[in-house]
Amino acid sequence: MKGLHQNLYSSQATRQIEESLFKKEAGKDSTLDGFALMTRAARFALQSIQKHGPEFTGLTIFCGKGNNAGDGYLIAKLAQEAGLQVQVISVFDPTLLSPDAKRAFEQAVGVGVVTEPDTAEIRFNLVIDAIFGIGLREGMPANVLNCIDRMNAHTGFVVALDVPTGIDSDTGFMEEDNGTPSAVRASLTISFITLKQGLFTGKARSFSGQKLLGDLGIAKKYFIDRPSKSLLRWNASAAAEFESAIHKYKRGRVLILGGDEGMGGAVIMAANAALRVGTGIVVVGCRRSHHGSLLSRLPEVMTLKISEKGIINSLGSYDLILVGPGLGRSDWGKKVFKTALDSGLPLVIDADGLYWLSKEKLATENRTLFITPHSGEAARLLGVEPRDIEINRFQAVESLSSKYHCAGVLKGPGSIVFVGEDHYVCDHGGPAMASAGMGDVLAGIVVGMLASNGLSRIDARDSRTKEIFANAVALHSACADELVASKGARGLLASDLAEHLPTMF
Repeated sequence: MKGLHQNLYSSQATRQIEESLFKKEAGKDSTLDGFALMTRAARFALQSIQKHGPEFTGLTIFCGKGNNAGDGYLIAKLAQEAGLQVQVISVFDPTLLSPDAKRAFEQAVGVGVVTEPDTAEIRFNLVIDAIFGIGLREGMPANVLNCIDRMNAHTGFVVALDVPTGIDSDTGFMEEDNGTPSAVRASLTISFITLKQGLFTGKARSFSGQKLLGDLGIAKKYFIDRPSKSLLRWNASAAAEFESAIHKYKRGRVLILGGDEGMGGAVIMAANAALRVGTGIVVVGCRRSHHGSLLSRLPEVMTLKISEKGIINSLGSYDLILVGPGLGRSDWGKKVFKTALDSGLPLVIDADGLYWLSKEKLATENRTLFITPHSGEAARLLGVEPRDIEINRFQAVESLSSKYHCAGVLKGPGSIVFVGEDHYVCDHGGPAMASAGMGDVLAGIVVGMLASNGLSRIDARDSRTKEIFANAVALHSACADELVASKGARGLLASDLAEHLPTMF
């Protein structure tokens, strides 16, 4: 699929890769074992720090008790041998170390590294977190929490090995203390063997900073058939090129329904986005009071008459319908939503359309539905609290897919696109996008991209539909990134993003 960047793995899949590797190598004349892999990881980490980190006077390394600690002790050994200043803080008694980590500890001590207790002051401007990695289990001792606080208060550069301590590598979830996440905020995370899926979504996305992968020389054959998610980046070549003889009817026909009283801007932004990605015909059904402002802003659109009671006499002929932007929660919105559902056409459902979807008791099998919820809307759709969504965003999209037989995107940092069993995590976007109307623009991009790319059918089971839908989500955030890079993060408007869309192709 065009636009995919790299694969993301769970901790279980990563361990299976390691086990498969060691099992295969055991029958050969090979010295490759866990400790040899640990040594490769330490070398890669130190080289990466020297290449990607700032100038440093020395390294302070916090070591736990598992293999992540072993990586840390070996980095200390290599740094000591290279003539660098090294401070090692042992968060746990070295007698508790795993076998490979104990061997690493002994080698570090053997070249003159001196360990200090977890109460020692941080002496250097570069700090390495080697406490837990993927070995984190629920609940952390008080001394570990204290070490996390000290690392986060430190003004220097913080490097996490594999996973910042406190982050669940599978879900990205972090425990919180009075609203403050109990996790190391890393400037750089160096992952080994695989990129860990939890680092790319939710709050973990920013806590893990820049991310590097060291594959440690493991052959690609060991990754085959291991379950993974895909890191998604915008690829303009995923969009179809328009033929020279094409006409507007072949560039897609879209109907946008919404815009209750006081919310006309939502359908205007969605329609603008749909046009800007290349849709041939966009028709908007909204409250009559918005028609003037709609047509003065977008004279290219047509309008569909909806009565004051929400009745639509005839829908017309469209490739698909977007329902929800500014739809409202009155009886008017409810009737408009029901008309869209009864049409049998492929639907993109957003905003208040998702509210009405959560209220409907309908069979969604054998329908083509795309939904675009944020965590609050997803929680309503699943009958849970928003916090439950953020605890495990990957589980949430599986539940949405199963319950509503739909494809969609769970919006937020590291938005997750779900189409059947395929999951794609968007690698674009940032806090500048936290402003009104961004969701309306996304919905317009999605409906426009699906309509205008010459799909023989709009069906989430079709590989081309999956590709267009996922890239529509990536386009939205990549466009924002480009604007932030040129104009800055403060004051980015959803309308700015829509206007910039044509330059992305």
